Amino acid sequence: MNSSLMFSVDAWFYIYFTIGAVVVFLIGYRIAKKTQKQDSGFSFILLMSVVLFTALAYWFNGAAREVFMGTLPWLFNLVFGGVLLIVFLAGSKMIFKRI
Repeated sequence: MNSSLMFSVDAWFYIYFTIGAVVVFLIGYRIAKKTQKQDSGFSFILLMSVVLFTALAYWFNGAAREVFMGTLPWLFNLVFGGVLLIVFLAGSKMIFKRI
């Protein structure tokens, strides 16, 4: 397999996080535009973001064990992912106030 396509487990964590955030935001934005209610769109984003982050954290826990990632890097990545989730939700809320 091509070594340039081989990413570390924590890189996959952030790749999946980004893909999930973009998809959830676009769906939530579409819901808000269609219903003309920003609360509906943001509620969708909030709920799905928490669900996807929980699923991603569960996957990351198992994947980190397979590659014998230490506890501190694992914890750092989850905490940083949580901070990114909060930033994503705050940014989404600010964007939705303009709808």
